[in-house]
Amino acid sequence: MVRKFAGSRRVRAAVFGLAGILIGGAALACPVPEARDLEDGWVLDPRDAAPTVRPGAAAIDAWAGLVARLRNDGKVLVVLVPPPRGAVAPGLAEAERTGLRHTYRETLDAMRATGAIAVDLLPAADRSVAFHFRADPHWTTEGALESAISLADATGRRGVRPADLRLSRSGASMSLTGAMGGCGAGPRREDTPIYVLPDVVPPRAGPRIALVGTSFVDLHRRDYLRVQPAIRAATGAEVDLHAHGSDPFRAMARYLLSPRSDEGRHDLVVWVLPPWTDFDAGGRLDALVGTVAMAAGREPNL
Repeated sequence: MVRKFAGSRRVRAAVFGLAGILIGGAALACPVPEARDLEDGWVLDPRDAAPTVRPGAAAIDAWAGLVARLRNDGKVLVVLVPPPRGAVAPGLAEAERTGLRHTYRETLDAMRATGAIAVDLLPAADRSVAFHFRADPHWTTEGALESAISLADATGRRGVRPADLRLSRSGASMSLTGAMGGCGAGPRREDTPIYVLPDVVPPRAGPRIALVGTSFVDLHRRDYLRVQPAIRAATGAEVDLHAHGSDPFRAMARYLLSPRSDEGRHDLVVWVLPPWTDFDAGGRLDALVGTVAMAAGREPNL
């Protein structure tokens, strides 16, 4: 009877929570890009030069509700948002680039006010020669590794020393056939370095990290950019991947409804969100809170 009840509870969560999260999913569909060609081969589509959508008061309350629900289950939410490509791309007007950096950091400040750990990746993007691809919206393997190091610093987790991780760059590279602005015509091939990351054997009984996201964490459905092993090496913790297409809210919903989410095995939930995410999507966040509550057999109201 217990198993049957737990299963029906999970079905209720899927029906009422996930259905609410999927509403508006079409709004995340890739727009037809009006590409802007900049110097050094950089190509931006409108998303790359758009300010990060900051959460309003209602959305901040919804974010805080999600953070609190996860904390009740012994989990800390860590938000990892790559900076907009326009914030570092050469050739963009200085005033425009400064504005993108400002709204990015304002969004992170708002996320911290909800109780989440929001990692500022601008220093890593400024430090790295190739944090982003030039004609594709994703971070490179180098950007993923620098983000993993920043994550380890922000959470106090330390595995392999950053200097040793950076030295693991092998000199070889692999190619990505991206698209101008990420979703239009005109594919271009770019190289990204291959890292031979040091082997890390996390404690079998130690805490684990849930890595939740979209193509940023599971490009081509095979972690092409090696985000998972980079975080594993940088933090010294085992990392479980939960990814879904292009919709970060759907990815989080699937994690919350998965058996692993309520086994008590994850103490950190690292949510990688594209820089063009609508952080003001309070309705979808409320649905996530409801999903957490129903899956745990609690009332969804805070």
